[in-house]
Amino acid sequence: MSEPNDTQAGANGEESADQWETWSKVALALAALVAGMWAVVLARLGIGSVQVHALIPYVGALSLVVLAWGLVRTLLRPPVLRKSRTIAFFTLLAVGFVSTEPLIPAPLATEDYQSQLTYELPVKGEWVTLAGGHEKARNYHATFPPVRWGFDFTRVEDGAKFELDGKKAADWHCFGEPVHAPVPGKVVRLENHHVDNHPGEISPTSMTGNHVVIQAAPGEFVYLSHLQKGSIVVTLDQQVKRGDLLGRCGNSGQSPEPHLHMHVQDRVGFPIAQGVPVEFSNYIANGKAVTRGMPAGGSDWDAVDGDLVRHGK
Repeated sequence: MSEPNDTQAGANGEESADQWETWSKVALALAALVAGMWAVVLARLGIGSVQVHALIPYVGALSLVVLAWGLVRTLLRPPVLRKSRTIAFFTLLAVGFVSTEPLIPAPLATEDYQSQLTYELPVKGEWVTLAGGHEKARNYHATFPPVRWGFDFTRVEDGAKFELDGKKAADWHCFGEPVHAPVPGKVVRLENHHVDNHPGEISPTSMTGNHVVIQAAPGEFVYLSHLQKGSIVVTLDQQVKRGDLLGRCGNSGQSPEPHLHMHVQDRVGFPIAQGVPVEFSNYIANGKAVTRGMPAGGSDWDAVDGDLVRHGK
Protein backbone atom coordinates (compact mmCIF):
# COMPACT_ATOMS: atom_id res chain seq x y z
CA MET A 1 0.00 0.00 0.00
CA SER A 2 1.21 3.51 -0.77
CA GLU A 3 1.55 6.21 1.89
CA PRO A 4 -1.40 8.64 2.17
CA ASN A 5 -1.06 11.90 0.29
CA ASP A 6 -0.51 14.43 3.10
CA THR A 7 -1.40 17.39 0.89
CA GLN A 8 -4.75 15.88 -0.01
CA ALA A 9 -5.45 14.99 3.61
CA GLY A 10 -4.79 18.57 4.66
CA ALA A 11 -7.01 19.90 1.87
CA ASN A 12 -9.89 17.76 3.13
CA GLY A 13 -9.45 19.29 6.59
CA GLU A 14 -8.38 16.01 8.09
CA GLU A 15 -5.38 15.69 10.40
CA SER A 16 -2.62 13.77 8.64
CA ALA A 17 -1.68 10.47 10.29
CA ASP A 18 1.81 10.45 11.80
CA GLN A 19 3.15 7.57 9.76
CA TRP A 20 6.72 6.32 9.79
CA GLU A 21 8.08 6.98 6.32
CA THR A 22 10.67 4.75 4.72
CA TRP A 23 13.60 7.08 5.44
CA SER A 24 12.63 7.37 9.10
CA LYS A 25 12.48 3.59 9.40
CA VAL A 26 15.96 3.42 7.87
CA ALA A 27 17.12 5.95 10.48
CA LEU A 28 15.96 3.66 13.30
CA ALA A 29 17.59 0.68 11.61
CA LEU A 30 20.90 2.55 11.41
CA ALA A 31 20.65 3.37 15.11
CA ALA A 32 20.12 -0.30 15.94
CA LEU A 33 23.01 -1.26 13.66
CA VAL A 34 25.51 1.17 15.17
CA ALA A 35 24.43 0.19 18.69
CA GLY A 36 25.12 -3.45 17.84
CA MET A 37 28.48 -2.58 16.30
CA TRP A 38 29.57 -0.65 19.37
CA ALA A 39 28.46 -3.60 21.52
CA VAL A 40 30.85 -5.82 19.54
CA VAL A 41 33.67 -3.27 19.88
CA LEU A 42 33.14 -2.86 23.61
CA ALA A 43 33.17 -6.65 24.03
CA ARG A 44 36.88 -6.57 23.08
CA LEU A 45 36.71 -9.69 20.92
CA GLY A 46 40.12 -9.17 19.35
CA ILE A 47 40.68 -8.49 15.67
CA GLY A 48 36.96 -9.02 14.95
CA SER A 49 36.13 -6.03 17.15
CA VAL A 50 38.81 -3.99 15.38
CA GLN A 51 37.28 -4.81 12.00
CA VAL A 52 33.84 -3.73 13.21
CA HIS A 53 35.36 -0.57 14.71
CA ALA A 54 36.76 0.30 11.28
CA LEU A 55 33.29 0.03 9.71
CA ILE A 56 31.49 2.34 12.16
CA PRO A 57 32.52 5.61 10.41
CA TYR A 58 30.89 4.32 7.22
CA VAL A 59 27.58 4.02 9.08
CA GLY A 60 28.07 7.62 10.17
CA ALA A 61 28.55 8.68 6.55
CA LEU A 62 25.44 6.75 5.54
CA SER A 63 23.44 8.56 8.23
CA LEU A 64 24.21 11.85 6.45
CA VAL A 65 22.77 10.46 3.23
CA VAL A 66 19.59 9.37 5.00
CA LEU A 67 19.42 12.78 6.71
CA ALA A 68 19.48 14.51 3.31
CA TRP A 69 16.82 12.09 2.06
CA GLY A 70 14.63 12.89 5.05
CA LEU A 71 15.01 16.65 4.58
CA VAL A 72 13.89 16.43 0.96
CA ARG A 73 10.90 14.28 1.85
CA THR A 74 9.95 16.61 4.68
CA LEU A 75 10.03 19.72 2.49
CA LEU A 76 8.11 18.08 -0.33
CA ARG A 77 5.45 16.42 1.83
CA PRO A 78 4.01 18.73 4.50
CA PRO A 79 3.19 19.04 7.30
CA VAL A 80 6.84 19.47 8.23
CA LEU A 81 6.38 18.91 11.95
CA ARG A 82 5.63 15.32 12.80
CA LYS A 83 6.66 13.38 15.86
CA SER A 84 8.05 10.51 13.79
CA ARG A 85 10.16 12.88 11.71
CA THR A 86 11.52 14.67 14.78
CA ILE A 87 12.54 11.38 16.35
CA ALA A 88 14.16 10.22 13.11
CA PHE A 89 16.12 13.45 12.64
CA PHE A 90 17.52 13.40 16.19
CA THR A 91 18.30 9.69 15.81
CA LEU A 92 20.33 10.37 12.67
CA LEU A 93 22.22 13.19 14.36
CA ALA A 94 23.08 10.87 17.25
CA VAL A 95 24.17 8.09 14.89
CA GLY A 96 26.39 10.49 12.97
CA PHE A 97 27.96 11.82 16.16
CA VAL A 98 28.79 8.48 17.80
CA SER A 99 30.00 7.08 14.48
CA THR A 100 32.37 9.83 13.39
CA GLU A 101 33.45 11.60 16.60
CA PRO A 102 36.09 9.53 18.45
CA LEU A 103 34.65 9.74 21.96
CA ILE A 104 36.68 7.14 23.85
CA PRO A 105 40.00 5.31 23.54
CA ALA A 106 39.67 2.25 21.32
CA PRO A 107 38.56 -0.74 23.45
CA LEU A 108 41.01 -3.57 22.77
CA ALA A 109 41.61 -7.09 24.05
CA THR A 110 45.29 -6.18 24.44
CA GLU A 111 44.60 -3.55 27.09
CA ASP A 112 46.11 -5.60 29.92
CA TYR A 113 49.02 -6.94 27.87
CA GLN A 114 52.40 -6.79 29.59
CA SER A 115 55.49 -7.17 27.45
CA GLN A 116 58.34 -9.21 28.90
CA LEU A 117 60.87 -7.36 26.74
CA THR A 118 63.06 -4.41 27.61
CA TYR A 119 62.30 -1.40 25.39
CA GLU A 120 64.52 1.66 25.22
CA LEU A 121 63.79 5.04 23.68
CA PRO A 122 64.43 4.91 19.91
CA VAL A 123 66.32 8.24 20.00
CA LYS A 124 69.42 9.58 21.69
CA GLY A 125 69.75 12.92 23.41
CA GLU A 126 66.90 15.03 24.79
CA TRP A 127 63.52 14.78 23.04
CA VAL A 128 59.96 15.85 23.87
CA THR A 129 57.00 13.47 23.99
CA LEU A 130 54.27 15.20 21.97
CA ALA A 131 51.81 12.35 22.37
CA GLY A 132 51.87 9.24 24.52
CA GLY A 133 50.35 7.34 27.39
CA HIS A 134 46.98 5.77 28.09
CA GLU A 135 44.66 8.78 28.12
CA LYS A 136 42.94 10.33 25.12
CA ALA A 137 43.57 13.82 26.49
CA ARG A 138 47.34 13.28 26.29
CA ASN A 139 47.50 10.86 23.37
CA TYR A 140 45.44 11.63 20.28
CA HIS A 141 46.40 8.19 18.89
CA ALA A 142 44.23 6.50 21.53
CA THR A 143 41.03 6.38 19.46
CA PHE A 144 42.64 4.46 16.54
CA PRO A 145 43.12 0.72 17.35
CA PRO A 146 46.57 -0.04 15.85
CA VAL A 147 48.21 3.04 17.39
CA ARG A 148 46.21 2.97 20.63
CA TRP A 149 49.42 3.40 22.68
CA GLY A 150 51.51 5.23 20.09
CA PHE A 151 54.13 7.89 20.77
CA ASP A 152 55.27 11.02 18.93
CA PHE A 153 58.73 12.40 19.70
CA THR A 154 60.46 15.59 18.58
CA ARG A 155 63.51 17.64 19.59
CA VAL A 156 63.48 21.06 21.20
CA GLU A 157 66.31 23.56 21.50
CA ASP A 158 65.95 26.83 23.39
CA GLY A 159 62.22 26.20 23.75
CA ALA A 160 61.59 25.80 20.01
CA LYS A 161 61.12 22.81 17.72
CA PHE A 162 62.71 24.53 14.73
CA GLU A 163 65.01 27.37 13.72
CA LEU A 164 64.37 30.17 11.22
CA ASP A 165 60.70 30.13 10.15
CA GLY A 166 60.27 26.34 10.18
CA LYS A 167 58.93 26.28 6.61
CA LYS A 168 61.49 23.70 5.56
CA ALA A 169 61.71 20.25 7.12
CA ALA A 170 65.46 20.76 7.52
CA ASP A 171 64.75 23.72 9.84
CA TRP A 172 63.37 21.32 12.46
CA HIS A 173 65.80 20.12 15.10
CA CYS A 174 64.65 16.49 14.89
CA PHE A 175 64.89 16.22 11.10
CA GLY A 176 67.72 13.92 10.07
CA GLU A 177 68.43 12.77 13.63
CA PRO A 178 69.31 9.06 14.04
CA VAL A 179 66.56 6.58 14.93
CA HIS A 180 67.61 3.39 16.72
CA ALA A 181 66.03 0.03 17.37
CA PRO A 182 64.25 0.21 20.74
CA VAL A 183 64.29 -3.58 21.09
CA PRO A 184 66.05 -6.49 19.35
CA GLY A 185 64.19 -8.34 16.64
CA LYS A 186 63.74 -9.05 12.94
CA VAL A 187 62.95 -6.43 10.29
CA VAL A 188 59.73 -7.69 8.67
CA ARG A 189 58.62 -4.64 6.74
CA LEU A 190 60.03 -1.34 5.50
CA GLU A 191 59.38 1.48 3.03
CA ASN A 192 62.05 3.98 2.09
CA HIS A 193 60.82 5.86 -1.00
CA HIS A 194 58.27 8.40 0.23
CA VAL A 195 59.05 12.09 -0.21
CA ASP A 196 59.33 14.20 2.95
CA ASN A 197 56.49 16.71 3.29
CA HIS A 198 56.86 20.43 3.64
CA PRO A 199 55.77 21.35 7.20
CA GLY A 200 52.02 21.91 7.26
CA GLU A 201 51.35 19.37 4.52
CA ILE A 202 50.67 15.62 4.62
CA SER A 203 50.89 12.83 2.09
CA PRO A 204 47.57 11.84 0.47
CA THR A 205 48.83 8.35 -0.36
CA SER A 206 50.60 6.98 2.73
CA MET A 207 49.76 7.13 6.42
CA THR A 208 53.02 5.77 7.84
CA GLY A 209 55.39 7.13 5.18
CA ASN A 210 58.89 5.70 5.31
CA HIS A 211 58.96 3.19 8.13
CA VAL A 212 60.62 0.15 9.65
CA VAL A 213 58.72 -2.67 11.35
CA ILE A 214 60.56 -4.93 13.80
CA GLN A 215 59.07 -8.18 15.05
CA ALA A 216 60.30 -8.24 18.61
CA ALA A 217 58.19 -11.21 19.76
CA PRO A 218 55.03 -13.06 18.71
CA GLY A 219 52.34 -10.38 18.95
CA GLU A 220 54.80 -7.47 19.22
CA PHE A 221 55.46 -5.63 15.95
CA VAL A 222 57.22 -2.30 16.43
CA TYR A 223 56.48 0.48 13.92
CA LEU A 224 58.86 3.43 13.59
CA SER A 225 57.32 5.83 11.08
CA HIS A 226 57.67 9.13 9.18
CA LEU A 227 61.37 8.50 8.54
CA GLN A 228 63.46 10.56 6.12
CA LYS A 229 63.40 9.42 2.50
CA GLY A 230 66.30 7.13 1.65
CA SER A 231 67.66 7.12 5.20
CA ILE A 232 66.81 3.53 6.19
CA VAL A 233 69.96 1.44 6.49
CA VAL A 234 68.52 -1.96 7.44
CA THR A 235 67.09 -4.59 5.09
CA LEU A 236 64.19 -7.02 5.18
CA ASP A 237 64.76 -10.11 7.36
CA GLN A 238 67.76 -8.48 9.03
CA GLN A 239 68.20 -9.22 12.72
CA VAL A 240 68.83 -6.02 14.66
CA LYS A 241 70.06 -5.44 18.18
CA ARG A 242 68.74 -2.88 20.63
CA GLY A 243 70.37 0.43 19.79
CA ASP A 244 71.21 -0.42 16.15
CA LEU A 245 70.76 2.45 13.69
CA LEU A 246 67.62 2.03 11.57
CA GLY A 247 67.32 5.34 9.73
CA ARG A 248 66.73 9.02 10.36
CA CYS A 249 63.79 11.09 11.57
CA GLY A 250 61.87 12.68 8.72
CA ASN A 251 58.48 14.03 7.72
CA SER A 252 56.98 11.47 5.35
CA GLY A 253 53.43 10.10 5.27
CA GLN A 254 50.63 11.74 7.23
CA SER A 255 53.00 13.90 9.22
CA PRO A 256 52.31 17.66 9.27
CA GLU A 257 55.60 18.40 11.01
CA PRO A 258 58.88 16.47 11.40
CA HIS A 259 58.72 13.98 14.26
CA LEU A 260 59.23 10.31 15.03
CA HIS A 261 56.19 8.10 15.55
CA MET A 262 56.46 4.75 17.32
CA HIS A 263 53.84 2.19 18.25
CA VAL A 264 53.59 -1.55 18.84
CA GLN A 265 50.78 -3.74 17.46
CA ASP A 266 49.83 -7.39 17.61
CA ARG A 267 50.36 -8.23 13.90
CA VAL A 268 52.36 -6.90 10.99
CA GLY A 269 49.42 -5.67 8.88
CA PHE A 270 48.32 -2.05 9.13
CA PRO A 271 45.78 -0.62 9.93
CA ILE A 272 43.64 -3.64 10.90
CA ALA A 273 45.51 -4.55 14.07
CA GLN A 274 45.37 -4.11 17.83
CA GLY A 275 47.78 -1.75 19.51
CA VAL A 276 49.94 -3.18 22.29
CA PRO A 277 50.98 -1.15 25.35
CA VAL A 278 54.71 -1.12 26.08
CA GLU A 279 56.81 0.72 28.61
CA PHE A 280 60.33 2.04 28.18
CA SER A 281 63.18 1.21 30.54
CA ASN A 282 66.02 3.27 31.92
CA TYR A 283 65.17 6.81 30.86
CA ILE A 284 64.94 10.26 32.40
CA ALA A 285 61.67 12.21 32.15
CA ASN A 286 61.56 15.86 33.22
CA GLY A 287 64.76 15.37 35.18
CA LYS A 288 63.61 12.28 37.08
CA ALA A 289 64.98 8.78 36.52
CA VAL A 290 62.39 6.19 35.46
CA THR A 291 63.13 2.48 35.73
CA ARG A 292 60.14 1.44 33.63
CA GLY A 293 57.24 3.53 32.40
CA MET A 294 55.29 5.20 29.61
CA PRO A 295 56.11 8.89 28.99
CA ALA A 296 52.95 10.93 28.57
CA GLY A 297 52.52 13.60 25.94
CA GLY A 298 51.09 17.09 26.13
CA SER A 299 47.41 17.88 25.68
CA ASP A 300 48.14 20.93 23.52
CA TRP A 301 49.59 19.62 20.26
CA ASP A 302 50.94 23.03 19.23
CA ALA A 303 52.91 23.55 22.42
CA VAL A 304 55.84 21.72 23.89
CA ASP A 305 54.40 20.64 27.22
CA GLY A 306 55.00 16.89 27.17
CA ASP A 307 57.64 14.88 28.98
CA LEU A 308 61.20 15.92 28.25
CA VAL A 309 62.87 12.53 27.87
CA ARG A 310 66.35 11.16 27.30
CA HIS A 311 68.23 7.93 27.89
CA GLY A 312 69.26 7.30 31.43
CA LYS A 313 72.73 6.22 30.39
